[in-house]
Amino acid sequence: MASDAVATFGDLLRRARHAAALSQEELAARAGLSTRGISDLERGIIRTPRKDTLDMLAAGLSLSDDERRRWERARRHADEAPPHTSETRRPRARLPTRLTTFIGRQQEIADLSDMLSRQDQRLVTITGPGGIGKTSLAIQVSSNVDGKYRDGVCFVSLAPVRDPAFVATAISTALGLQERGSRDPRETLTTYLFEKHLLLVLDNFEQVIDAGPLVTELLLACPALTVLTTSRTSLHLDGEQEFPISPLGIPRPGQRPSLQQLTQHEAVDLFVQRARLHRPDFQLATDNMDAVIEICRRLDGLPLAIELVATRIKLLSPPDLLTRLGQRLPLLTGGPRNLPVRQQTMQDTIAWSYDLLNADHQQLFRYLSVFAGGWTLDAAEGVCGEDSSHGRTSAVNVLDGLSALVDQSLVQQIEHHDASRFMMLEMVREYGRNRLEEQPESDTIRERHAAYFLAAAEAAAPHLDGGDPVPYLNQLEADHDNLRAALAWLRETVDTERGLVMVGYLREFWYIRGHLSEGRAQADIFLKLPGATTPTHGRAMALATAAWLALWQGSDNAIVHAEEALAIWRTVGDETHVPFLLITLGLAVDHFRGDMEQARSLNVQSLEMARAIGDARSIAMSLHNLGAYAWRCGDKARAMALNEESMTVARDAGNLQTFALALGGLGYFALVDNELDRASELLQQRLRLYSNLADTWGIVRTLDYLAAIAVARKQAEPALRLLASAATLRNRTGIMRSPNDRAYLDSVDAELVTMYGEAAFQSAWAQARTLPPDDVIRDVLEAEPFAAPPPAPNYPDHLTKREVEVLRLIATGHSNRQIADILFLSPRTIERHIANVYLKIDVHTKAEATAYAQRQQRV
Repeated sequence: MASDAVATFGDLLRRARHAAALSQEELAARAGLSTRGISDLERGIIRTPRKDTLDMLAAGLSLSDDERRRWERARRHADEAPPHTSETRRPRARLPTRLTTFIGRQQEIADLSDMLSRQDQRLVTITGPGGIGKTSLAIQVSSNVDGKYRDGVCFVSLAPVRDPAFVATAISTALGLQERGSRDPRETLTTYLFEKHLLLVLDNFEQVIDAGPLVTELLLACPALTVLTTSRTSLHLDGEQEFPISPLGIPRPGQRPSLQQLTQHEAVDLFVQRARLHRPDFQLATDNMDAVIEICRRLDGLPLAIELVATRIKLLSPPDLLTRLGQRLPLLTGGPRNLPVRQQTMQDTIAWSYDLLNADHQQLFRYLSVFAGGWTLDAAEGVCGEDSSHGRTSAVNVLDGLSALVDQSLVQQIEHHDASRFMMLEMVREYGRNRLEEQPESDTIRERHAAYFLAAAEAAAPHLDGGDPVPYLNQLEADHDNLRAALAWLRETVDTERGLVMVGYLREFWYIRGHLSEGRAQADIFLKLPGATTPTHGRAMALATAAWLALWQGSDNAIVHAEEALAIWRTVGDETHVPFLLITLGLAVDHFRGDMEQARSLNVQSLEMARAIGDARSIAMSLHNLGAYAWRCGDKARAMALNEESMTVARDAGNLQTFALALGGLGYFALVDNELDRASELLQQRLRLYSNLADTWGIVRTLDYLAAIAVARKQAEPALRLLASAATLRNRTGIMRSPNDRAYLDSVDAELVTMYGEAAFQSAWAQARTLPPDDVIRDVLEAEPFAAPPPAPNYPDHLTKREVEVLRLIATGHSNRQIADILFLSPRTIERHIANVYLKIDVHTKAEATAYAQRQQRV
């Protein structure tokens, strides 16, 4: 029996109770305490009773004054003694047990495990939005590294804790520690962890973010401690390594993997595995795989959302689920009851994060939900900035507020073409939109959004048919969903004229990037709105768009639309748009009426007007078209001359698209004349230009021509890949083969079938259609002779970037004219660059320059 000097309070209580012949229940009744409390005191779970508890026990046991003093000494001794020794280690909270298999994230697990194994990395925070799987990942990683920590892993759920002051207590409780009198829980915790080699996992830290200094205090005081936290925001502590996690992998838009490949995508695999928990016979099949892929896309690859939807598989097939996902949040309910309440529906999960924001940041979050598909900082300030009668956030605060929302994982920051953009996951945005619609300023914000993107379309339009359109095309592509949302608002508010004008501004974007069906549909909608029949500038612009896009989708509506647009512009006296409309009408007359003479006449009129007003693009296009008509009439010399003049005009004007068009004309002439090497050279150059523009129409036509070259060379497999890729892109965009190409290309198709044999062709064609067109295009561009020259780091530093490009092409034997075509510069400009190169590397002839460049390539 322990002596009084070292007896614990529990020892003294047990002895006194036995001496009084009382059971724990009887003593509890006499002292006015609980039986559980008496038991915990005797077993040492509660080592230091409060003073009022001691008084109640002393009264219940009728202790003498001496006995009372002994009990007080034992109580003080417990308060001063360390809570345990290494031989009597207290039980700790272990990792939560998973009842389902962890799916995916193998790279993240490996990276985090590596971080947690390093001695110099003692604080790691897994960040991400609600429902992305931070807790599951932390548990999985902690389980993997448990054996590397002498004292194991302790998992602490902070979900029930709202006051940062109680975080130390929550950790102590998880570790099995008890408060001792007036001692600060932080001190107790530090004392316990001082010599522990332990991984402390703090889950859901975002709601107690002000407890961050406690984490720093523990890490500084306990040299063998490592802390892993999960949070929707960084803790912003010295030494912290943030580890943001992304949604699970999803097939890219347009990508359709095989059934065998599909479960390699983590989001799809998770859906299948969780669906089988509710319907054991569920299988991916050809009749449901597209729906499953789209479900995972609509849910942003969020694990919690996928798990919630998978519970519905008992009643709804994947296609039915997809139909009901138009409004996501109402469907995403019914999570397992053993999850925290906030994770049983996505609505509650997002609301949890929203409620942690201050009022200003909640307001900005609501306003930002008006953006679809992402936004730039400029757009956020343009739409959400400036004070108004509705009390909007000032422009000065948008940056700070946006930073806070990124920090809280409600907004993601992404890089797009070397520029920062921001976005919300679609379910987060849907929640924000619902909250915005509750506010009186909802319509004002939507109007400002529409006005901003109408102005963006107007600013981009002049650059899309000349100069370098790629940055403007990329920006419009990035904001495509915002453009759709702006048009939807203009349609809802019946703002007909502004909608018609916006349709006109977006013509070249829809055409170049292959959104022909969408552009035609938008034009059709606005041309039928109330007030749209008035012959305004906006109606003419929208008709021009409708005509141009209908032309390349094989619809003779192009003629009617072009004729009406011409009539309006001539009536209002605006001739700047007439040359392009004459070209459009000429092509349409030729395609659908077979009237080449009328088509030629319209292009002659366009050329005359374009020259009069200085419209370089229309000049180059008219020359190209007139060259094609000359070729069809048998005047090859004139056809070549007109196309070469078209190339010169386009090059001098900096118009990439029209230059590529004329280049293709020369390639086609060489092809039908069986000059296959020349045709291949020109068409590969054309494909490179169109690929840089991401011009789907140009790419499709060029792939068809390159396939014809392969068939003429009896190269069946390359021809099949090229034609299949062209067919995939045509199906995706609705682009048709032009009537003038159709007869020739149909004969190419027939020849290829003959080369394979009917049965073998059908099998090979089905396989080729699974190839991503981007891969096929890349193979063409990397083929000789137009593979990009290797880098030459040993060229002199004083050469400009353009001069280095020229020297590299000289090294690979290209002529001056070829260099001009590849770099899209005029021959005179190339000659100037070459002269500068000769001067800087001290050579006098091209042979000397070639020898020098080739030596440098070998170095």
